[in-house]
This record gives sequence, C-alpha cells and structure tokens, in this order.
Amino acid sequence: MNFLKKAKAQAKGAVQDAQGMYDQYKQQQQQQGYQPQQGSYQPAQGHQHLQQGYQQPQPGYAQQQQSYSPHNVHQQPSQGYQPSHQAPQQPYYQGQQAYSPTGYQHDQYGGHNQHQAVSYQQAPPQQSYQPVPGQSETHPPGLPSSPPTGQPYDMSSLSQALPSTTHPEPAPHPSPYSQPPPHQYQAPPLHQISPAAPSPATHITTNNEISGPTHVGYFTQSNADKPLAPMPSGSEKCPRNEAASVDRIQFYVFQPHVLSQVRPRLDRDNFSVCTACFLAYVSPHPNLASHFEPRKKTEAHPDAPQASFEKLYCDFALPTVRQIFYQQCLPRSTVMPLLEFAKYAVTLPACEGAFVDQSVEYYESRGGDGFGCCKTCFEWFIRGTAFERDISLKTPTGEWFCDIGSRGYVFRALVAELEQQRPDFKQFSSKAKQRNSLPLCPGVGSPIAPEGSEGPHFTYEAVNDKSGVFCQACFWDKVHGTSMEPFFNVYTNLDQQHYGVIQCDLAGLPESFAMKAAIRAGDDEVWRRCVVGRLTLPNCEGVQCVDEEALQSQDASAAQWYCFTEYPSIEVCPFCYCATVDILGASSLFSPITRPLRPGVLRMCYLAQAENLDADVSNAANFENTLVWRGTMLRNWLHQGYDWHGNFYGLKHVAKAIASWPPPCNSGFKAWKPINGRRWYGNGFYAEGDENKTGIRVCEECFTHYIKDTPLEWFVGTDLTDQVNASLPNGYICCTMTRRSRDELHAVCEKGDFHQFSRYWAARKDCEDRRKAIEERCEIQAKKQQVALNALNAQNQLAYINLMQGLTANTNATIMGIGGSVAEAASPDYGQRYGNSAVGHGYLTAAGANAAQARIDAANLSQQGVSLATFQPTGDTWQDTQQLLAISKAVDAEWNAIR
Repeated sequence: MNFLKKAKAQAKGAVQDAQGMYDQYKQQQQQQGYQPQQGSYQPAQGHQHLQQGYQQPQPGYAQQQQSYSPHNVHQQPSQGYQPSHQAPQQPYYQGQQAYSPTGYQHDQYGGHNQHQAVSYQQAPPQQSYQPVPGQSETHPPGLPSSPPTGQPYDMSSLSQALPSTTHPEPAPHPSPYSQPPPHQYQAPPLHQISPAAPSPATHITTNNEISGPTHVGYFTQSNADKPLAPMPSGSEKCPRNEAASVDRIQFYVFQPHVLSQVRPRLDRDNFSVCTACFLAYVSPHPNLASHFEPRKKTEAHPDAPQASFEKLYCDFALPTVRQIFYQQCLPRSTVMPLLEFAKYAVTLPACEGAFVDQSVEYYESRGGDGFGCCKTCFEWFIRGTAFERDISLKTPTGEWFCDIGSRGYVFRALVAELEQQRPDFKQFSSKAKQRNSLPLCPGVGSPIAPEGSEGPHFTYEAVNDKSGVFCQACFWDKVHGTSMEPFFNVYTNLDQQHYGVIQCDLAGLPESFAMKAAIRAGDDEVWRRCVVGRLTLPNCEGVQCVDEEALQSQDASAAQWYCFTEYPSIEVCPFCYCATVDILGASSLFSPITRPLRPGVLRMCYLAQAENLDADVSNAANFENTLVWRGTMLRNWLHQGYDWHGNFYGLKHVAKAIASWPPPCNSGFKAWKPINGRRWYGNGFYAEGDENKTGIRVCEECFTHYIKDTPLEWFVGTDLTDQVNASLPNGYICCTMTRRSRDELHAVCEKGDFHQFSRYWAARKDCEDRRKAIEERCEIQAKKQQVALNALNAQNQLAYINLMQGLTANTNATIMGIGGSVAEAASPDYGQRYGNSAVGHGYLTAAGANAAQARIDAANLSQQGVSLATFQPTGDTWQDTQQLLAISKAVDAEWNAIR
C-alpha cells in the first residue's frame, strides 16, 4: 500500500509531457547560451538560515551531508559591550581533538589591545568599494535529455522529470584551465616530475598507500609571498563561500580507498571540490585527478518526489587550500597535503563568530586596524598567504570576535585583496580600520541610539523618504558595495527625538535574507515588501485553519490569500506568500484567490512550517501532520528554484503531485462543515462479534493512506459522506486525528482484524472519558481550593489583627497593672473589696481589679487568634488537591500513551 500510488500514476503522463517541453527548451539552449538575470548579485556573506516565512531546509534545506567547511549562518551581535569585530551566529561544526601538524610555526605572543566600541563620526563612503571581484551567480545546469529507451519511470527524486544536474566526469585531456596564471607557481610538466615513490595513480589502482611525505610542513614564508590563484571564471562558477546544492552542482570527493589512508578515517564530505575548481585546478593533472570521484547524491526514498537537498562547500574556495595545492601537491605529485589539511581541519574548534567572552587565543593585525580572527579562520583563509606575516597570535583573552567568521565588509575586503595580482596588506588594513571604527549593531529590539545617550548617532536611510533605516555596521556589512547601495545611501545624523525609538531594520535574520534577495533581484521593494509584511500580516495558522468568516472582518491585505495558478487547491496565506513566495521570486506562479468568502469554509496554508525543518520528507510519519509535510516539500523546492535563479520546474511538478492527493487531514483542530465538500469513509454496520460496537468515520486522506487497497477496505471503506453531512450539519472531525490512532488503523487494515482496532478504540474512549471526568473534578476542586485560599487569607488577616489587638491589650494591662499596684499599695483598708468571679474579690481598689481583668482579657484574645488561624477545612482541601493532581497525572500519562 502506497500513499503516492495515485500520484505515481498521474505523474507518469506528466513526465512524458515534460520531456517534450525539455527537449524543446534544450534546443533553444543549444542555439543561444544561457543569459543570467540582469541586475543580479550574489554577496559573499554567510548563508542565512531563516525563521518562519522562509526557512532554508538545512536548517531549511534538510541537509543530510555537509563538508567540514566553516561558512555558515551569521548575525549581528545583540547588545551590551561589543568589541570592534563583527561576529557570526552559529558554529560551523563540532571540533575534535586538537592536532597541529608539523611545520605550523606560530608567532610569539604579542601585546593585547582591547577593542573599544566608540561612537565615531564616519563620513559616507566616497566611492563604492566592490568587495568581491569575480563574484557572480551560478547558473542552472543543462537540461536533461529523455530517459533511455525502455527505462521504467522511477519516482525517486523525480529524476526523469526534473532537470538533470549531474555533470559528466571531465576528460583527462587539457582544458582551458590547464595552466595557472603567469604570476602563480607553475608545476613542471608531468613527464618531468620524478617522484621518489611510485606514481600515486599506480598506488590507487593497487590500493596501496599514497606516496608523499609523512610529515607535512604546510608553508614557508617565501612561499606565502606568492599571490593566490584566481577563482575560475568559465561558464561553470564556483559557489565560493556559499553552500551549494548537490542537485545543482556536481562536487568531487576523494575516493574511499584514498580516505582510508588517513587515520582516523575522514568522511567523504570532509573535503569536496566543485566542478569549476576541479576543471580549473585538478583535472589538468591526471595523477592528482585520479584520486577523486564524482560525489554521488544520497538516494531518495522511492515514494518521495524530492531531491536530496544536500549542500556542500567547495574547499578550493579557501585560500589556504589553493596555496597547499600549488605549493605542495603539484611539486610532489601527491594529494597527501590536502588529506593532511582535511584531517587537521576537522580538529579545529568551531568558529565562535559571535562575541567571545572566553579566554582563548586569537589572531590580530599588526597594523592596529582592529582586525582579528579566530584560529580556525586563520588556518582556512590566511595561513600560507601574503598576509600571514602581518597577523600575529595574541595571548588568550575574551571580549573579541572574528572578522572573517562574520562574513561582513572586512571579510569581503580580505578575500578581494588576497586575490589581487599584488596583495597589499596596508590597503586592506585601511579598509578594516575604517569599518571597525563604526559603532556595532545594537541588535534586534534595541534602538540604534539609546535614550539619554550622547550624540551624534549616524544612520543610513532609504532614498526618497522610503522605509528603511540601517545602523552603520549593517549598512557596511550587508549593503555597501552591492546593487542596493544607491537605494539606501542617505547618510543621516539621527535627530535626538528619535533616540530610544529607531531600530536597525537589518538586525534580524529575516531582514538580512530579504536584503540578499533584493540584491539578487536588483529591486529594493523586494526587501521592503517582506519587512512590512512580516510586521503587519497575521501569522500563519497552519493546520488550525482559518474560517472565511474571520476573513470578512480583516483588511484587504490580511484577507488576501493566494493559490498556485496551475493547481488552485494549493492555497497560501498572506504571511507565507509575503515572507516565502515573493521573497524567493516565485510570485509569478501564484494568483490571488478572488472567490467570494463563505462562512464555514476552512482554509489551510500549504506552506505551513514544520517543527523540525531537517525532517526527511520521504516519509510523512516524520512530521506532526501531513499539511506541514506538504509544506516542507514545497518550501524545499521553492528554495531550490531560488538557488537555480528562477528555475522552478521542480516546484511545478511537486505541486502537481501534491494537488492530485486528497486534501490534508486537519488533525481534529476544527470540524469540517458540509460546505467544505469533504468526503467521509467508514463502516456502515458493526462488525460481527464486536461487543464494543465500534464505528469510525475518517477523512479522504486517511482513507487513501490507511484503508484503501487493504483487506478491510470492503468493511471500513464505505462512502458515508451524505450520511455524515445530514446527521452532523455543524461539522465533523476525522476519528484518526492522531498518529497513534492512524498507525493502529493501518495495522489492523493490513492484518484484516477489525476487532483489534475495536478493542483499542474502546480502551481509548474509556481513557478519554476518565480523563474528562477527572478534569471536571479538578476544575471543581480548583474552585474549592480558591475559596479555601481566600478563607485562609482572611483568617491570616484576622489573626494579624487579633495579634495586634492582643499586643495592645497586653501593653494596656501592664500599664494598668502598674497603676493598680501603686493604687493598692497606697490605699488604706476601709474594709471594702473590689473584683469579680474571674479575678476574685480581694482587691482594695477598683484599679487593681480592672488591671487583673485586663490581663485575663488579653490572654483570652491571644488564644482566640491562634485558634482562628488554624483552619482545619483548609488542610483537607490541600490534601484533596494533591490527591487529585496525582490521579490526573496518571490518567494523562495513560492518555498520552493510547491516544
């Protein structure tokens, strides 16, 4: 039994149509080359993982395998004291036991300069600094040809319906990238190399050890003076410091027996090379290229219309790796230095990125420009380059952060300068000093200028009085030097009336990703629509649904839903459309829903966000409900199309499959009225011998998934739609609203024993009834307890009053006693006695008798207060409450196990 059988049957015809469309498109591609989008730009910043609205499957991309490379999510520091270093948000990977290979010579510890965040009046940049020369977007791969004749259709990853992205293995003959540039070290021809050991290629075929030095001295200072090899500039583009999908770019990894030569053994993704770098650097040298193989995608589940969504980094984008390759691998004709580097890299600690408050070593510029980086980023980006001599190791300290890990302006300036013909550290240092003199971003929710602070405070604002106010740090790190700079370059001295109010509109992750999308599109309104929409539109309700009656009272923007134009049953709420569809450039595939609103009709957003963004979409059981399962697939393909620069062919085919499925079950959150047109299935009569007389009603999706094509379909697969709608006009909810109930139904349907489900259902109903009864009793007890608590408070208050009165009476009695004693002593005995039965009749004066009575009254008043404060019924109420709580806890545990 397969939930996607219907989708498979319908998809077969769609695939045949798709092949014709692709053949046509391929012919057009052959006649004219692919043209990238105009105005597009891809910044070299860390890849942002998104929050609700457009989460990347990774975090967003359902990443399953990933290389060790460090480049990950980064965000501005929040608040409090911050040094003059920009900080990333998340670590790149978990480090292992530290290891330092031979040849790593660290500088002597130098003095530590504390970095102070100052309010520095910075003039606007006089000219746009282009931070990433040669940076351009990657283009979608070639389109696939038709499947081989006689090859059966396979639903796995829709491999025959979606664009093929597997690049052929490069031929060993020379390519246009065969020779390094003139200024770069050039290895001698292969026939002139005389290695001491046999050829590495020979060793590979015999599965022996790789030839090469046992101890790798990575660099000498003379070698470090050499400039970096430039990044490839052919038709294939390196993804640089961005993670790239293995469905879009073919990566190359070391062969398994090559990895086995290193102990501990490396994972295949600990070192990966994109196609562009492999063609440019490795393939011209067959002895080295023979150690690599194309990285195969993880096979998708046969029942899942999905790509692998795995992402990798190209390690040849790291300056250190390119230096190792030209300075050691080519002269020695061995890949062992790369393996040693990969082995050492996985032992490096994760880049903390964000503000560091621990005592750890770090590297700092000798130029006093405020540039600093962690040990990990130093080994990846500076070791072996021309800038190594200008960076010194500092004593362990806190209160700093890594400029490289932040992926901001300083990082782009560093990479750009290193790739120059003659890298100039002084020029880079001046740029770093200019950037690090700016105040840091205050973070999300904090004003740019705190209330009561001393000015001046400067900001960058949008032109033409449009929305958008950025702090100086975020402008330089995320806007300066991009296509969006002309739209947000109004340098403004913030008015004092705005102190404590104006916040940075680029402090958060969603806003930062929206800016990257706007940079790619060359349209500032892309950013503005996303930011404004997230602030004004209601959040996505997901599986809880929205009644169209509620939309009647909302304004036009909040009530405007959208649907997939080709498949109108796929509906999207305004929030997800603004924060996901529009920002990813897929708005042309959706249309506004214009049908009249009808009370009682429930709308479900098909882009509902799952709790676990990394869950495997090959199995719907990995998700809390099937709606977010559909939403995760659609989101993954939306991001895939975004990475393919608007090629949403895969999204269309997944949407076609999803639209062919029955509408998703809403897990019992709201009842479906007849106006929604839902279909219901169940048993029209009781099973023979069923003492519990169990009858069930399930929605069309649960019927298709768990009942259809099973031995019990004849019994519990009767169409009861008319009966349910007639008997329950106020709506009905699916019986199998939980995962446990669906699994129980599926098991008995496969087994053909409905009595087993009847026993489960009766036990479940009994537990539910007991749970409701205990909840009602707990509510009554809670009210009783509140009354007792109020009484106890009143008694305590009365006891306090009585205590104060007793203290006053005792004081008065003492005073009266003193006076009475004096009167008794001074009074002559006239034979008259004063008193009563309580104090006796032996007092010579009335004052003495009154004082004795006052002492008795005070003692009685004190005893009466203690008695009122000890309230017996209150103690019984607490005991009853504790007993009820214990019973309720046990029933809840039983319910959670059976529901």
